[in-house]
Amino acid sequence: MFVSHYADLYGANRSMLNLIYCLQQKGISDINVIIPAEGGVCNELKKLNIKFYVIPFVNESYDYRKPPSHLKMLAKKYYNLFLVAKHKHHFKKNRNLLIHTNSSVTFFGAYLAQSLRVPHVWHIREFGKPDYNFIYNFGESYFFKWVNKASAVIFISNALFNYRMKKKIKPMYEIIYNGVISENAITDTINPKPKNQIFRFGISGHISEAKNQADAIKACKLVNESFDCELWIAGTGDEDFIKELQLLITSLTIGERVKFIGFIDDIAAFYDSVDCVLMCAKSEALGRVTIEAMSKGLPVIGFNNAGTCEIIKDDFNGLLYNNDYTQLAEKMKAVINNYEALKPIREHALETVKENFTIEKYTASVMEVYNEISGA
Repeated sequence: MFVSHYADLYGANRSMLNLIYCLQQKGISDINVIIPAEGGVCNELKKLNIKFYVIPFVNESYDYRKPPSHLKMLAKKYYNLFLVAKHKHHFKKNRNLLIHTNSSVTFFGAYLAQSLRVPHVWHIREFGKPDYNFIYNFGESYFFKWVNKASAVIFISNALFNYRMKKKIKPMYEIIYNGVISENAITDTINPKPKNQIFRFGISGHISEAKNQADAIKACKLVNESFDCELWIAGTGDEDFIKELQLLITSLTIGERVKFIGFIDDIAAFYDSVDCVLMCAKSEALGRVTIEAMSKGLPVIGFNNAGTCEIIKDDFNGLLYNNDYTQLAEKMKAVINNYEALKPIREHALETVKENFTIEKYTASVMEVYNEISGA
């Protein structure tokens, strides 16, 4: 049983779907998913012939810049408890039930597991305030109260574990990197030359202040003073922030060099269209985009912090920059100027993905957790 707080195909759900697919390949067919609303993930679950329940639970967290009333916080908690009481009969018949909550934002899986008295695996994927601007309705102490009731906790990076677990946790825990790509889908060829006449950088993901697309735009302006290049921005996000980015582009007079291409179903097509990928988020828990790009043999320039520097070793399997967009611009210029010389770095990137970030390795590690807590 998986509980996901997303209804659309964001990174957490893509990881969940990859895991479900591999579990099926291992003969585990009795899998159900709970999601809070209809969305793109529903179609993917149907393709996998996975039963899912739409139960409209709500996240017990809020944007720290817009705190709700205490009454509203209480209402959310008791609404979720009401939903548990209302729907738990669907799952009582399964004696071997294990609940896997796919995010640290929702408490619904924790409540359901306690009510049914079944094992609970809690997958921690977010820093919280640094990356998604959220804090818990009743504070970190409430989160720790419930995370310590879990049977096991999974963190997607060491950086995330070190940040989130300032207090000692009681359940067993594991650091398990996301499985981003199947072993047989990793490219085996590296094009030594740029694909495009005008060098094209790409940045993909949720468009938000935390993902820091603004630095990529500012760096693009500096790079264009020496080289012709474009910046493609893939994804959707906060409309107000997107307007801010558009105003920035106008003020820098580089409108013809920056393109918003929206949400992309076929992310492989995006990687096929760009020459280098940027990861500018300063608090990235791991970085699915970083790993995907590396698996396609693309050079990646990432901000030297958090989960990104856990993936990228500077000048070995990618490039890292510090401080601000001026250093990013220098790295971008170096990539354009020395693209053919980057082949060893790109080859090391492929090796890194094969060793650490395949779906098969991810599934095997999660299965070990399941077996440990179930006594299998």
